[in-house]
Amino acid sequence: MRDIRQGRGIFTGDRACRAFLPVLWGLFAFLLGGCGSNVTEATNRFVSREFGFEISVPQELAQAGWFIVPERELTFSHQYQPPDTSVVEPVAVVVPPTERASVLAPFFVDVFRLRNPSATPKDLGDMRTGQVGEKLRSRRLLVINDESAEELVHGEGNSVMYETFLARQGLGYAIHTLGAPDTSTTATSFVIDEEVYRQVIQTFRFRE
Repeated sequence: MRDIRQGRGIFTGDRACRAFLPVLWGLFAFLLGGCGSNVTEATNRFVSREFGFEISVPQELAQAGWFIVPERELTFSHQYQPPDTSVVEPVAVVVPPTERASVLAPFFVDVFRLRNPSATPKDLGDMRTGQVGEKLRSRRLLVINDESAEELVHGEGNSVMYETFLARQGLGYAIHTLGAPDTSTTATSFVIDEEVYRQVIQTFRFRE
């Protein structure tokens, strides 16, 4: 396993939107320009042998134009800090259909080495809950392919973050996205498709 890089700060509030928009517009430019020589890297089923997991775009979403790109193939990077402020490795991006890439927020899959190797998804959820305080909008305990997970939604206005945490063998896994809730009427913000997000996270699976 290669070294996991240091996280560079979590997105919060209006500053989050200002920081995140260039990332999303960079993604939009990437889509308009095409994948070039990396076109074969786009997939509807991403497997990380290095970090022992896979995640997919369900068939109906793939047919609608959603796909997954390894983070290393992109010409831009995003910033994310896990709840325990540990080091982080961006791994994959779930990308919306090209014709909607300037409107819909992508989903990022990051892996981080836990400061406490025995930390559980609930522990990570507790940490994040303490960090966001009154900005917590919802929190759910999930079971994803027989694994415990925690989903948190926090933020306000058009800067809302969805995070889903899993943990295994000293590593934490976060699937996250940032933007306006899907009920937003603000045309200038990227919108989170909550239904698609929740379909995608249910495909996460640890590999033996």
